[in-house]
Amino acid sequence: MLILFAAVHAAFDERDSEGFEALRKAMQRSGIVPPDVDGFEWSAVMGVAEAQARSAVEDALEQALAGGAFVVGSRGWRAAQAAAAAAALDADHPELPGQSWRTAVVTERLEHWVDAGRLRSEMLGSARAKVANRLLHPVEPPSGLSEAVAPLTWFLARFGDEQPLTQAGYLAPAFVRSCYAERPWSDPLPMERPPRSEADDFVLHELRVWLQRAGALRKRKDRLLRTSAGAAMAADPAAAWDRLGRHLVPSGWDGFVTETAMLMLVGLGGEVLHEDVVDFVVSAAAAAGWATTVGRERQAPQTHDVAWSLGGSLRLWRLFGLTVEAGDWRERRLALSDTGTAAVLTSLRHAAAGPRDSL
Repeated sequence: MLILFAAVHAAFDERDSEGFEALRKAMQRSGIVPPDVDGFEWSAVMGVAEAQARSAVEDALEQALAGGAFVVGSRGWRAAQAAAAAAALDADHPELPGQSWRTAVVTERLEHWVDAGRLRSEMLGSARAKVANRLLHPVEPPSGLSEAVAPLTWFLARFGDEQPLTQAGYLAPAFVRSCYAERPWSDPLPMERPPRSEADDFVLHELRVWLQRAGALRKRKDRLLRTSAGAAMAADPAAAWDRLGRHLVPSGWDGFVTETAMLMLVGLGGEVLHEDVVDFVVSAAAAAGWATTVGRERQAPQTHDVAWSLGGSLRLWRLFGLTVEAGDWRERRLALSDTGTAAVLTSLRHAAAGPRDSL
């Protein structure tokens, strides 16, 4: 340890940036910096409860190191360190009966998530508060897990390691047509003839775009490559489900629309008119200060803005069997399936109880 920190001092003598980098590496090699453990990642920005939990885990790791539970640099020391950290994280909280350090951190993160929603609008904060208690613990995957992620596992296996792209950035027509012929799903609006390009197959296109957003596919020049995460998803339905839960909500405006619709559907827990979902999101968006520009004037998002944005998410939800729909276009009704409820709660928990990277 003394040798490590002597190197840190020497690095600071050269340049501050080198010193901080040397300090970071020295701390990681010390064995007492709490690692991320299964189902839990430390935040870049911590609240009081998380800072206290991290300090408690650091103390436990220092004791484990002194007691010979693991030796830094020896074979398997990272696994032993992670096991010691997890045990400390799940130990009884000294001031909160019935809670562990882990549950105290999760509770704090959920409270911050609800409060952050209220700062944007009372509607969003109330919708988050309504489901917060259901996010305290990990959500069990659905019984039909393999069936739910079949579109993911099938397409990624069918995709292989890579596929060429056209000049317009679409998958090659021959590959698109072969997928259309073999696809394990039914299109809600079947085409009269096979697609001529990816642009004709809305479902396949939404799936491909989502897989890129989720890190399962990566573009390199004129080819689309399957990543290691994509290969794991193709081989393991549990890995595909985990990825689905982590990336079900997009970013930006589309993410706001998707999350708000999720909150309404899972909060009500039954059948809802599509029109009512859109109206709820429109009201929440206006209250949260979202605006769009029409000509030179700014105005709150309108019904068509929300309906268009929500449409992309709904196509994916149908593909994965997350929704049950009834009625015609004049009185279309939506409800979450059991799989959909599990997926939505999993997604919301990742957002609400996951690590924080900002205040």
